Amino acid sequence: MSYLALLQNADLFNEIAENFERVAPTLLKIGDEDQAPTIAEAVFKHYTRNIPQDTDPSEKFVQMLSDGGFKVPQDELALLHSNQQKVYVYELQHKGQYSTTDLYNNTLGKEWVSHADDLQYLYGNNPYFPPLERAEDLQVQDTMLTLWTNFATTGYGN
Repeated sequence: MSYLALLQNADLFNEIAENFERVAPTLLKIGDEDQAPTIAEAVFKHYTRNIPQDTDPSEKFVQMLSDGGFKVPQDELALLHSNQQKVYVYELQHKGQYSTTDLYNNTLGKEWVSHADDLQYLYGNNPYFPPLERAEDLQVQDTMLTLWTNFATTGYGN
C-alpha cells in the first residue's frame, strides 16, 4: 500500500496516528526494540512540532514515512558503501508536469516529487504519461541524460 493510499483510508490513518508508538517501529523500520518507543516519540515530535492544532497532519506524516522508507535507508547505504569507494546520490526536486502521485487521483501531495518521477526524464517512452512538453521538463530531461551518460562513460556525473 502506498503512503498516499494509506492517507486516503481515514480509519487506517487514524488508527496509525492513535497507536503511533506501537506501529512506528514497523512503519519506520526501527530495529532497537528497547529504544523503539523513545525513538518513535522523538521522530513523531520532530515531524509534528510546528503543526497548528487545526491543521491536517497528513503531509507531515507522508514526509515522515518517505524519509523513513527512502531517504534514511539511501543515506545509510551510501555511507556504508562510501567506506569502500566513491558514492554518488541525487534527489530529484523538480516538480514536473506529470508525477506518479497523479495516478492516485487525490489532492494530497500535488506539489510533491514522488518516488519514480525521475524515470520519465530518463526513459522518454513512459506507459503512464504523455511525452514531456514543458520547456523546464525538457531541460531537466536533458540535464539528467547528460549526467547519467557522463557517469556511465567516465564514472563521474559532471
